[in-house]
Amino acid sequence: MLFAALGAASPAATLQGVAAVAFSMLHTGAMDFCFVDESGSAETLDPVQPSSTPLFVLVGLLVPGEKLRDLNWDFLQLKKEFNPSLANVRLSELIQTEVKGSDLRADLRSGNRNRERRAVGLLDRTLKLLAEHECSIVGRVVVKDPLLPMQDSAVYSSACWWVCRTFHEYLDQTNRQGLVILDSRTKVKNTPNAVGIATQMYRTGGDPLRQLVEVPVFGHSDSHVALQIADLVASALVFPAACAAYSMQHSWNHHANPAYLGVRSRFGARLKKLQFRYYDPNSGTWRGGIHATGATMNLSAALLFADPAGGTEQLALGWPQAK
Repeated sequence: MLFAALGAASPAATLQGVAAVAFSMLHTGAMDFCFVDESGSAETLDPVQPSSTPLFVLVGLLVPGEKLRDLNWDFLQLKKEFNPSLANVRLSELIQTEVKGSDLRADLRSGNRNRERRAVGLLDRTLKLLAEHECSIVGRVVVKDPLLPMQDSAVYSSACWWVCRTFHEYLDQTNRQGLVILDSRTKVKNTPNAVGIATQMYRTGGDPLRQLVEVPVFGHSDSHVALQIADLVASALVFPAACAAYSMQHSWNHHANPAYLGVRSRFGARLKKLQFRYYDPNSGTWRGGIHATGATMNLSAALLFADPAGGTEQLALGWPQAK
């Protein structure tokens, strides 16, 4: 751990040392990053409230340290390409202007051909960037039962622990170190989650996340470009694909929308390919990737990536074909 390596320095000196070591690791390519964002919430799935979300999604975007700067620059250029009003703005404004995944979902549901095509084009190009820069994704999907309450802290903390463990396996396989950066919510929500991970890392009997240089830290998406990309993956790709896979039976719900079938149809196979998965010899099974679970059982992740209509869903919506 960085703090242990730096010894009993003053708090200010220790923080400066952490920053220096992390900076050195980044520029030598020795450290990788996991940018984490969520979509949906732990609110109750209630037929009286059609806008309530049928599931909760937490996604980790795994970025090799030596690829991070180029990924960020390429995504900034992509934002300008799909939003001409940003063509001549200052860099600070370009970074702070977000393309929210929830807005792209609204575009896909809009029935407006131009809005749909722009959203599909941006998602298509984003996935290409992730593949080009050797990024991977992991995540947890929690599918709700109607009227069954869930506790936000429990759902988020459990999903975050799962993402951190999977990221650690990713690091362990290459003998690299890493840092988890969570999209900041509120202090009340942030602190228990970070403390929970810290408790595991400093517990007696050994650190199960020894490749992480520190407990998860928090960032704001209007200043961290990679968090903006994680938001698009979580909110505009995994969330609608998961709705198509597990929640279309709730016809009264706002998110039981045929446009979400098109997201799964067009992008499911590419999401599947981007997953980081690993073989666990102790259980004899493959783990990692995007894991789906319901209130009472695990769910087949294959449904998240399947295209049961053989491609006809996206054609029916008038979406452009993948190149």
